[in-house]
Amino acid sequence: MTFVWLASYPKSGNTWLRILLSNYLSESGDGWRWDSPILGPPSHLERHEFDEAMGIASADMSDAGLDLLRRRLHAQFVSRFTGTSFTKTHEAFFSARDGLAMFPANAQSKAVYLVRNPLDIAASYAHHQNLPIDSVIDHLANPAAQVENSDTFFDEHIGNWSDHVEGWTQQDIIETLCIRYEDLLDDTFEIFSRIIRFCELEIQDDKVARTVTASSFERLRARERQSGFKALSDTSRPFFRTGRSGGWQTELTAKQSRRVYSDHGEMMQKFAYRARHDI
Repeated sequence: MTFVWLASYPKSGNTWLRILLSNYLSESGDGWRWDSPILGPPSHLERHEFDEAMGIASADMSDAGLDLLRRRLHAQFVSRFTGTSFTKTHEAFFSARDGLAMFPANAQSKAVYLVRNPLDIAASYAHHQNLPIDSVIDHLANPAAQVENSDTFFDEHIGNWSDHVEGWTQQDIIETLCIRYEDLLDDTFEIFSRIIRFCELEIQDDKVARTVTASSFERLRARERQSGFKALSDTSRPFFRTGRSGGWQTELTAKQSRRVYSDHGEMMQKFAYRARHDI
């Protein structure tokens, strides 16, 4: 059994990776049904799961108390799966208020962490939420930032982008494969094959090729135009945009890119991300 956390800061390619995996794990490699849930729902965030497992109403608990019990729930959550299983998360690795990780060590657990240029995240996040780019840049630098979910799900603490990346990529509790979103875009076949092997799935080159074709942004945009897409919120614009990197160069001003680089330059350099004024 292998349990894999599919982790990322929001708008870093998590949905696309889960569509790739959904298609690959279908019988033909391109048979994921558009009207079906994609692989790896964030069910570890469901409040009713917590309430039933812990025997206490989460709505009646303090945030500090919830952190302690949610960590215990995560351990139970991982252990109940058989075979290879996946769950999406945007939560920061060290997210509990006592400084301990919400993701407990488990010999059967792994994580695939997607990292993306925060300059492109700013543009994509602003588009997705229909927000001003400056407010998203503030969000990227906010150590208390959260993904706010509905009343039936726990909110996710994501913190600022640099801390999120460092938390997942520098921890030694869970074996983690770090993938740059840009590399997955540039050579989807090779990078996705690495992910499949890391997740201990059987690798079939012909099936990988069909999956890559079926999961191209051109096809996803066409399907979304035809059928819509469940991941959209009421305030969202089309989910699948250009499917490219570097769009920030036309979407952010020089002042905005400098702000992002000022906040996150050290971590950006580690992943070879550059801002206009740093070229």
